Amino acid sequence: MVGPFPQDIGTPSGGVEAATVNLIHGIAKVSPQIEISVVAYSTSDSRTVVSHSFGEAIYVPQRSGFKGWRTDLHGELYDLASRESADIVHVQGLASVAIRLRKSVLTVHGMAERDTWANSSGTSRLPRTVATGLLEGLPRLAARRVISISQRQHQLALRLGANSHHIPNALHEDFFCAGDPVVTRDPSLLVQSGIINPLKRVHDSIKALRQIKADYSGAQIVFAGSGVDSEYGKYCVELARELGVLSAVHFAGKMSTLEMASLLRSAAVLVHPSIQENAPMAVAEALASGTAVVARGVGDIPNMLHQAPGCVVTPLASDLAGPLTQGLALYDDSQAAGRRSKAIRYEPSRVALETIEVYRSYATGKSSA
Repeated sequence: MVGPFPQDIGTPSGGVEAATVNLIHGIAKVSPQIEISVVAYSTSDSRTVVSHSFGEAIYVPQRSGFKGWRTDLHGELYDLASRESADIVHVQGLASVAIRLRKSVLTVHGMAERDTWANSSGTSRLPRTVATGLLEGLPRLAARRVISISQRQHQLALRLGANSHHIPNALHEDFFCAGDPVVTRDPSLLVQSGIINPLKRVHDSIKALRQIKADYSGAQIVFAGSGVDSEYGKYCVELARELGVLSAVHFAGKMSTLEMASLLRSAAVLVHPSIQENAPMAVAEALASGTAVVARGVGDIPNMLHQAPGCVVTPLASDLAGPLTQGLALYDDSQAAGRRSKAIRYEPSRVALETIEVYRSYATGKSSA
């Protein structure tokens, strides 16, 4: 396995790390005879080897910018991955590495060039986006053995001639615990999960909260994710203060998987106003927890929430207050089982079995791509 992977697997940072941890745990559970090793990034200045329950992970220093990309493509990360005597090298998101490894399968988590454009500003925005497109976008288009986490990405990969398999990201098994005797669901509690940044549109949720409190005076929202100390995070805190809802807005910071699962099972609605997504794990986690979702219809979200009871998909440019009011009005905990049934595809054992089947098809030569 090659790509982002945390040294402390109990606290992954970001969706790709979490999905990779969950997949490996799933593989180790359903097929313990499969030997797994990991080559990943590290924030340290030297190579580190860490023993995990499934096997060893080798962490190499990560560098930023063009130098970092060149190091990944031609340096230590690539060298270690290419020397592994593995039947399959599963690369998580790093297309520039995957296309140079003969036994690789690439999981496409998103479009790096689109993320660069959305997260950049000023005069460097365009050149940075173009560079990312050349370094990661073009290699992604050239990849032939692909696992696509979303239906939309899967269809695109097929049109480009790739041998694509639609397999979603795996969730942690904690999200599938249907009952929690300690937690009681609060019909006025909203949750938004993810890093606090402009793309997640935290400020839209705060503005909507002020409006819906006219009908739901007890409504509160918890933002579960890092970033409150950033410039944008401070703006959101000040906005809540100016709108008079600061007492109903809670910035909980980054949570562990267990904490997040417990929070979702206590909430009525997950709010997901993000303006850019592929197949967000936060939405899948809410469904697995039996929690209703109000989300903007970007990426694969309309497919994820299709016929999910009590869930609302709203257009990108729409105001959130109306859909959130609708979501709270539709709240019915008796529909939780129906929402959980939509999340079966994300169970780690199921995702692992589908992924292992892809491995076998390439390892045995049954797939020619």
